[in-house]
Amino acid sequence: MKTNDMENLPPASKKGRCSGRTAKHKLPKDKTATAAQEEYAKEDRLAEEVTQNLFITKATKDGYDGLEALTSNLINLSLDRMDGKVRGMYERYQKLWMDFVNKHGCDMMSDDAMIAFMSENAQKYKAGTLWVIYSCINKMYIMDKGVNLNTWPRLRALMKTMTEKYVAKKANTFSPEQVDEIICNWSESFDPRLRMGAVHIMLSYYGLLRMGDAMKIRKEDVSFDTSQKCWKVTFNYERKRKNVGFSYLIPSQYNKYVEAYHNEVHDWTQKELSDRKKETEDFRFLRNFHTKGRTRLQNAGEHNLSKFAVEAAVHFGIDPTSYSNHSWRRSAATNLADAGVSLTNLKRMGQWNSDKSAEGYIANSLPLRLERMNKLLPQDDVPSEKKQ
Repeated sequence: MKTNDMENLPPASKKGRCSGRTAKHKLPKDKTATAAQEEYAKEDRLAEEVTQNLFITKATKDGYDGLEALTSNLINLSLDRMDGKVRGMYERYQKLWMDFVNKHGCDMMSDDAMIAFMSENAQKYKAGTLWVIYSCINKMYIMDKGVNLNTWPRLRALMKTMTEKYVAKKANTFSPEQVDEIICNWSESFDPRLRMGAVHIMLSYYGLLRMGDAMKIRKEDVSFDTSQKCWKVTFNYERKRKNVGFSYLIPSQYNKYVEAYHNEVHDWTQKELSDRKKETEDFRFLRNFHTKGRTRLQNAGEHNLSKFAVEAAVHFGIDPTSYSNHSWRRSAATNLADAGVSLTNLKRMGQWNSDKSAEGYIANSLPLRLERMNKLLPQDDVPSEKKQ
């Protein structure tokens, strides 16, 4: 994409215009699954049109301009769907590379320059971040120059060498008993913030949701299922993976807790929304408690929600260092694997596209650990009920 094509980009994708810090405080107008699928279909049609026109005659200016316009539309669609914080990350790391090039007068198409750049940043960043930097710069090369850095073997070899001994840190997990205890304990607390924390755990744990997904849920998405006699969460928003939406249930033993919280969440009238220049979609189900009004009005922020896993670890007297908000999703996946859930069903529940992520939980699950131990023991030492 040429430099002057920046004029055609969505406002948020122009340099200096996207700010994750300001954007995160306002709930985005999340797309429903149906709307998301329509966008994907539109993008697929554009991609197909680009492919078909790759072989058109380039002898005329119209031929060049037509193909360039189609490609530009496809790129703009992709950028428009990108979260503001993600866009900011792409721009930041791409600028880091361009500053390095300008400072040292490097040839951008030289793998020597890129190798020197990555070697320098290896002193500052962890291996996982280096791969993120690599991916952000690679996207720029693919879009601007039609070059894929994956075709530079020396660079790829360096990246693998720098990261081969790196083991990604995973968030620690809670057992089913611990999750149940913290939900009940906090739901019965006089502290309204802890009561919200309990609901946040229910949404994240039983839906295997990432924090960003749990924050998309609104009051109308949480309803009582009379046939199952428990609360149901309907999730029809765009996620990290493409899907058509799904729903899940909160165990009936928590009915009174969810009902009490649901009643605290304020129902905005049209006049209130109009006065505040807001829409119903602007308000999450997870909200802070307004003491004076005795209701929940303001959206709970990411910073507030991210503290609950650490506070739960402290509650159990566990070192909180390795606990994060992702602990709820990981706890659910780990506990499902320990309960013997199949790989296929675990993938469905966690909404994973590939087998790799789900297999990690299965490979370290309790049934597999017990089976491995018992199979490796001399058979005379294995308890009779364990023998097969």
